[in-house]
Amino acid sequence: MPHRPVQSHSGMTLVGILITIAVATTIFMALYSAIEYSLRLSADSSARLAAMSLASERMEYFRSLSYNDVGTISGFPSGVIPQNRTITLNGIAFSERVLVDYIDDPADDELGVDSNGIITDYKKLKIEISWVTHGETKSISYVSNIVPVSVETNEGGGAINVAVTDADGSPLAGATVQVTNDTTGPTIDVTRVTGPAGVAAFIVPASSNYHASATMAGYSTDGTYVATGGNPNPSPGSFTVAEALITDQGFQIGALSDLEISTFSGITDASSTVAFADTAEIQASSSVTLNVGRLELKESLGVFEASGSARLQQIEPASLERWESAVIVGTAPLNTAYRVHFYTGTTTGYELVAETDLPGNAAGFTDRIVDLSALDVVAYPDLTVELDLTGDTTDTPHIDDLAVYYRESETARSNVDLTVRSKKTIGTGVYKYDAVHSSGVGAVVSLPDMEFDDEYMISNGDGLTLTRACANADLNFQQLDVLLDHQAGVDTALELVLENTPDDTLLVVAKTNDGVLLPGAVVVLSRSGYGATTTTDACGQGFFSNTDGVQVDYTVEVSRLGYDTYTNSSYEINGDTRLSVVLHEL
Repeated sequence: MPHRPVQSHSGMTLVGILITIAVATTIFMALYSAIEYSLRLSADSSARLAAMSLASERMEYFRSLSYNDVGTISGFPSGVIPQNRTITLNGIAFSERVLVDYIDDPADDELGVDSNGIITDYKKLKIEISWVTHGETKSISYVSNIVPVSVETNEGGGAINVAVTDADGSPLAGATVQVTNDTTGPTIDVTRVTGPAGVAAFIVPASSNYHASATMAGYSTDGTYVATGGNPNPSPGSFTVAEALITDQGFQIGALSDLEISTFSGITDASSTVAFADTAEIQASSSVTLNVGRLELKESLGVFEASGSARLQQIEPASLERWESAVIVGTAPLNTAYRVHFYTGTTTGYELVAETDLPGNAAGFTDRIVDLSALDVVAYPDLTVELDLTGDTTDTPHIDDLAVYYRESETARSNVDLTVRSKKTIGTGVYKYDAVHSSGVGAVVSLPDMEFDDEYMISNGDGLTLTRACANADLNFQQLDVLLDHQAGVDTALELVLENTPDDTLLVVAKTNDGVLLPGAVVVLSRSGYGATTTTDACGQGFFSNTDGVQVDYTVEVSRLGYDTYTNSSYEINGDTRLSVVLHEL
């Protein structure tokens, strides 16, 4: 029987090819990374060697100068050395910064209490060379003492210690402090950086008319001011440095942040309120019950369930501009608790609102007022509230009322002139910030990089009445103005509703004892033959436009479930009147 010849197959399978490619790619990437690292290391070493060579060369030059010439231009001690300059070497741009200071040798006592009255014993020179490599700034520095060839002499200097703090009053390291004096000969213009204690120290000639300022990248500027025709009495103004004494200056700066003011002619709020009077308000529950308008844990023979929950009906507004807040009125006796969670979706797929969008939602809220304004209405067109209750078998928490507030609509008001004025002043009657801005066709005033101030005053110059003001910061009200707390490093958004109204109006602002604006409070305004009622909106404000005119005997009553009642039985309305009230939790 003939035999079929055996066929041999050679070559690689697809799997083998892929493995070979993967191995080759790995080897290539490793080689590439090694070469790149070597090149970068070589470039870094080359730049550092160039910087060291440059610093050594410059230091030798400085040492070759006469003692009187060792100093900086416009500095003290004064000399021939530029404080700052840029040098290019081997294609690399190097920045040179030179500091020269007088030193009071402790061998003959300390600054200000020197035994021989001379605090300029010798000079200390520091040269710093910095450069940028691969997007990173690097630097080296050399320091040398420069000693006079003969006996020490008195240069007539004094000291300035400038302390810089941040917006919270803490020492700020790394701030740039500049001291100037254009009346000395030569003039003084010296810059230092604050150390860990937030202090920059200077030794300068004894003289009057010194000025100083402090700032930092991304921070505000604080300092002294020069007298001008518009500010004849600046505060703080120039200061004097006395011989052999220390002059202290202190400045406060903070991170800059944006301020945006939007103007409206009307805003319409709505709410979804649950009074726990009917099981129809609840779509699902476990181990809870309704008891005379309260949601609480079930009880059997005097023993309460250890835990329970209730999911309320979905809130899906037909018109939704933004979510505002939720107010939960409840009580949690000792060893009991309730927590509030917010979900989105439908009965077939509820999802917990993401922690990144609503911080605290995963653990559940225990505060009475929850801010929902950061929620995107596109991502969250609906909300569902779930309440989790825990007890200790002898007692139960209970929820009496829950309301979710949202904005249905808003109407912009364009071209409103607004005066923005800081509380901070730089002289008698001269404000650090004072400007008029128009909200323009977009109905928005955008002010970038504003300095912190706890009372920016905002008022309109168009004769309109403020009927509502809301912000993501603390607000206070004057008759015609809003006082806004703009914090360092925090962008602030302020909304103003401005309307043409009759004379003699009343705006009531309700806050909790923690200073939080309180929605849903009932405000009753009355006097003989007159009565009107309104409810505070999502910003805790209720407005009365049709009052009974100028009168001194109005009664104002403000109340809300879960809070005490405010009553004023002899209140005067005269013009556009503002009333702020505080309701305390019961």
